[in-house]
Amino acid sequence: MATRRTTLGPVSNSAMNSRVSIGWGGAKGMQGSTMKGRRASAAPAPLTNSGRRSSTMNGSIRRSSQMVSRTGQAQLTDPRHLQDKSSMASSVRNLICYLSEHGFDHAISPKLLSNPTSKDFQHILIFLLRQIDPSYSFQTRLEDDVRAVYKQLGYPFPISKSSLHAVGSPHTWPALLGALTWLLELLTYDEAASNKQLESEELDAEAQGNRIFFDYLERTYDSFLGGDDNFEELDQELAESFEVKNQLVREEIESFEEENARLEEQVAKIRVSESPLVALRAREKDLEANLDKFRKLIEELENYRMKTTARVQEKKEEVLSREKDLTQNDADIEKLKVTIAQQESDAVDVQRIERDRSALRSATDRLGEQRGQVESAQLEAENTVVNWTQRVESSLSQYRELADKLKIVPATAENANGVTFTANLTRNASAVRPEDLLSVDMKNVVRPALLELKEAFIKSIFETQEEALALQDKIDVLEEKVMVNKDESQLLETRLGKLEGQYKSEKEVLAELLKSSAEESMRVEEDIGSIKRNYEEQLRSSQRRVASATSDLRDFREHLTQLRAEAASNLLNAIDKLTNHKAHIQQSLAALKAHFEQTSASL
Repeated sequence: MATRRTTLGPVSNSAMNSRVSIGWGGAKGMQGSTMKGRRASAAPAPLTNSGRRSSTMNGSIRRSSQMVSRTGQAQLTDPRHLQDKSSMASSVRNLICYLSEHGFDHAISPKLLSNPTSKDFQHILIFLLRQIDPSYSFQTRLEDDVRAVYKQLGYPFPISKSSLHAVGSPHTWPALLGALTWLLELLTYDEAASNKQLESEELDAEAQGNRIFFDYLERTYDSFLGGDDNFEELDQELAESFEVKNQLVREEIESFEEENARLEEQVAKIRVSESPLVALRAREKDLEANLDKFRKLIEELENYRMKTTARVQEKKEEVLSREKDLTQNDADIEKLKVTIAQQESDAVDVQRIERDRSALRSATDRLGEQRGQVESAQLEAENTVVNWTQRVESSLSQYRELADKLKIVPATAENANGVTFTANLTRNASAVRPEDLLSVDMKNVVRPALLELKEAFIKSIFETQEEALALQDKIDVLEEKVMVNKDESQLLETRLGKLEGQYKSEKEVLAELLKSSAEESMRVEEDIGSIKRNYEEQLRSSQRRVASATSDLRDFREHLTQLRAEAASNLLNAIDKLTNHKAHIQQSLAALKAHFEQTSASL
């Protein structure tokens, strides 16, 4: 079996600690960079437990994390200061903090961790391992399972069985505490990597495109170093990723087109429908006409009431006067009867008395007729007042309906502005002015308030018309932007297809050149690191731009166009760099070939 390529020299500390995920089933980011296809012959067997997937630990074994030579013969001594009290205290604090934050369900304290029992150690280790696999449990003996698990996790230092038999002894506990600390650091790193992955999902379009491309470069380069020279699966994943992004852009364009159509329909309805200003002006005229009618009616009713009241009062005074006269006449009659009864009457006196009696009867009849006429006139006046009152009530009812439609009643209504527009007819008989017949002053209160409301309606209508015009301008701009973006999107898709085909062919040639030029791989890695740093700076800059541009739709469209252009430019720049690098390698190979031929010729 061919050995693994080792042209990059010694692994740095950062490379020793590099990992993607420590989950039993392997992490999503480990696809294409796991042990499958690597030219290493010492991969540990997978650990299975109660039906767990067989790829448990393989996906999380780090490159060169064993800190041994390539032959696997030498074993390094643990360089950590495990016996140092301050180091142990720091490890205990970190362990307690992690266990407390993640819901450890057993007692834990610095005193307990200074001399733990095997049971305490088992509880802590089980809890930490279940952060990786929630269903994990020890299958055989503690010392066998612990050593097997740490070996598959890639722990670079041995754990003796004797130390697991006496966990809390002074000479074994520091090493076991160091093993727990190492596992704790793996879990902490895994959480940080997961959080970073979540943050990366929230990046803008340009940053996500750059991240996808550089992840692809990293995974292909890692697969190449692992001995896997077939990148078709990774190429397919990259193409699918860009297709997904293109689909999202298409869906976004469709959503903007739908919104644009909705706005156009709304504008068309506004143009076709009757202007609200006309309706409000017509309603205003109706209200003013009704108000004038009310004033005239109130004045007529007041005049009629005053006249009727005066006539009734006159008739009452006349009736009282007639009643007094009648009473006086009755008294006079009684007196005359007494006088007549006391006097000796003769024929002449009797005739005279009869004449006087007839005259008095006639006068009494006339007074009765006059009294009936007065009562009839009073009844007619009362009926007239009732009829006019009903007409006023009907007019007030219409006024209330219109006021309710205008939302000016009650005083707390939307358009009332604190003014009392509610008008009721009072039954105050002592009222002498038309204004006193209503509960609100129409002339001095209602009319000025209605005029102010009219001005407010007119102003609101003008503002609505201005907003409609501004909205139409925005719609026109959006239509132009949509058309431009459609053309640009089609152009970018065409260019992207061409670039993908060119990139695939160039990549195949580059892969062959990388096989024969291991010395240049370090330079490529440095170039990639430099490009990553440059694009990370661009990423931060893009995030700031996005944060300041999301408030306006038109700016967002412009920014989206800029992102597409920059993404295409960045892709072209990366391909140009790879092409230049390929040309440089070809020149180097040509020079080496010429030198070799010259050396062969000289020999």
